[in-house]
Amino acid sequence: MDSSSCSGGRIRLTALLLVSLCAVAAAKVTPYQADISKDTIVDFNDFARFARDRADLNDDGVFDNADLGAFVSQWLNTWTPIRTVQDLNDIRNDLAGCYGLVNDVNASETSTWNEGKGFEPIGNDFNPFTGSLFGGGHSIIGLYINRPYDINVGLFGRADLGAILSDIRLKDTYTEGDTDVGTLVGTIKDAILSKIFSSGTVKLYNRGGGGIVGTIFKGTITDCFSECDVTGRSTIGGLIGGGSSSDPNALIITNCYSTGNVSGTKYIIGGLAGEVSYLIMTDCFSTSKVDGPSYVGGLVGRNKDNSSQIANSFFTDPNHQNGIGTYEEEGEEAFHGDSHEVYETWNFDANDGEWEAHPDALPTLKDHD
Repeated sequence: MDSSSCSGGRIRLTALLLVSLCAVAAAKVTPYQADISKDTIVDFNDFARFARDRADLNDDGVFDNADLGAFVSQWLNTWTPIRTVQDLNDIRNDLAGCYGLVNDVNASETSTWNEGKGFEPIGNDFNPFTGSLFGGGHSIIGLYINRPYDINVGLFGRADLGAILSDIRLKDTYTEGDTDVGTLVGTIKDAILSKIFSSGTVKLYNRGGGGIVGTIFKGTITDCFSECDVTGRSTIGGLIGGGSSSDPNALIITNCYSTGNVSGTKYIIGGLAGEVSYLIMTDCFSTSKVDGPSYVGGLVGRNKDNSSQIANSFFTDPNHQNGIGTYEEEGEEAFHGDSHEVYETWNFDANDGEWEAHPDALPTLKDHD
């Protein structure tokens, strides 16, 4: 083989690696994901497991050069383990960091913090959270936030620049604020959420409140559900309060549901979402009981200018049929078993499906408690 062939091979390999790295950058693979051995650093131990297990780091369904690029791009990077509620609180010291829960975190002591105001949300309008937090299926239990005069209220006050929040359980929470209030995030400017669960109470005095997110402007919410009861004034929903974008492809909600009660004193109240604008929603449902005087819907309170695309999404509240989503007149029991139409259109595949069927209960998302 001549030198030109070797040189050409190196050029092609370099080009391929650069392409892979670009793909990885778009996929936002983090040190937490590349650290397969979970010892907080990406090193030779992880490379051995990466090669042996053919790890699909960028979750595109195949093991290929993009995954190699993902691993190389994170070589010797570290992530910060979260073991205690103080570790959780310390995330505010590096808003661009990569974090991972390594066990369940009891956050009940936050009810005594800050003279009764509880946990201070991480990130704000001026300094948002831009990093990543991976829950690993672990729970944050009893987080308490009592800030009735504040905006951007939640575990994270504001998330932006493609922040990643994944596989987190928020149990028995109490979240109170004025505007843009959610158990996980008050306001999302640009973020990726997946496999989030929340239970507890969300209470707000103005607008923009949801069981997981108060208001979102850009990003994706997938495989998430909330059992939270949400009460407020306006623009509130069981999962999100408001979802508004000027880009028709920038805001997506899929495979999500809500079951808690949603009640508002003013207007724009929905079982899953309050108000949506240029949002794409697919394969979602709400069994929430909804109450309010104006612009009330079993699934969505208002689809502003009819700009959002909502498909294969259902609700069961008989009192608030506003034409957004599909009303299931037989109620929750219609979804039991496997005879409902969702079992033909949603992904219930035993191997790679997102949903799981139950003979005497609602369908649930896989890998959730």
